Amino acid sequence: MTKRVYIEPIWKLHSLYREYIDFPPQGYEFLISQPITAGLMGGLSKATASYSLQRQLSRVLPLTLIKSYLDSLRATPPQVDLTFACEHLVLRKEPWVVDVGCFTNFVAGDYQHFDRYRRIIERALGSPWCKKILCWSKFAKESLLANVDGSRFEHKVEMIPLAKRSRDFAKRHDEGKVKLLFVNSANILGQFDAKGGKEVLEAFDLLTHKYDNLELTLRSDLPGALKRRHQGVRGLRIMDKVVPWGELEQEFMSADIFVMPTYTGVESSIMEAMSYELPVVTTNVYHQPEVVEDGRTGLLVEKSGRVPWCVNGSIPSDPLHPSFQRAIRTVDHGLAQRFVDKVSILIENPELRRNMGAAARWEVDHGKFSIERRNEVLKRVLDECTSRVGP
Repeated sequence: MTKRVYIEPIWKLHSLYREYIDFPPQGYEFLISQPITAGLMGGLSKATASYSLQRQLSRVLPLTLIKSYLDSLRATPPQVDLTFACEHLVLRKEPWVVDVGCFTNFVAGDYQHFDRYRRIIERALGSPWCKKILCWSKFAKESLLANVDGSRFEHKVEMIPLAKRSRDFAKRHDEGKVKLLFVNSANILGQFDAKGGKEVLEAFDLLTHKYDNLELTLRSDLPGALKRRHQGVRGLRIMDKVVPWGELEQEFMSADIFVMPTYTGVESSIMEAMSYELPVVTTNVYHQPEVVEDGRTGLLVEKSGRVPWCVNGSIPSDPLHPSFQRAIRTVDHGLAQRFVDKVSILIENPELRRNMGAAARWEVDHGKFSIERRNEVLKRVLDECTSRVGP
């Protein structure tokens, strides 16, 4: 008999959860019935201003926690065995699990909200209705347990890395060109600075003075002034509009190196690149060192020294916080230069970048980010969570 797991998004459904819906463990079905809040956020996400408004509201309101309270007023779809909450608490009296990328997302990412509502988080996670806490990474697990009293729920914490589907294609390389690829979110606008977009452009400018066979495809929205300044730069292709997946997939398949000098966690897009046999050059922030194995599946770059990475020594900084936003407003020239140094290694060594790309693809096809490996752990966890009814 197939058991049904209800995926409840934090706002709108992130693409990474498609891998649960499309490739569930044997004996399980994942279903989605998005609340009105998800449809509203889906519409708002088309406007950059909506995220500015969200940033302002999150300074004064714990938006995610408010959503949890609102969701507690509605019924779960019928004949569901378990609710799978996407980075937010469930306050209804029903069996649920929650996945955790960063625990401050439970209160919209603001550490002041976290300090204020810490006890609510601890009570919810310690509730007998909360069956498991699924951490994407060691970073997520360690930062959670370092900032809460986990005495009532530490035994519930499980490590389940994200996974990506295998890609059925044969990688081809253009012997005359080296193509760099930078892909920002098509759903969340206004993240160009946070994903290191300005550093990518500066690094590319520096690299074109060293090499005459480079191309950079930049799939991202970006400020108008910056676009006008770089329009017409040799080898640079800007795709600042949302494009059909088939067109974007061609970019992944034809690229040689995926570049992401990000200030935030971007596990999903990095694993997307890995699934297309691309070596990844990214910063060593948050979860990234667990996703990219330095020297094997890509190269890690030392993160910026001017960003407040932690609050009170251990709580990860909110990238939407004004202090964080001020720190990334201008180009970090040192970070751009460190990127140049790492990317140059791969430009000059075709065999190395191809070996790294092959190793990256193997991790998605067969290794720690494979659907098969994920489902082995996930099935065991779900079996435990659904083995008995009630708290």
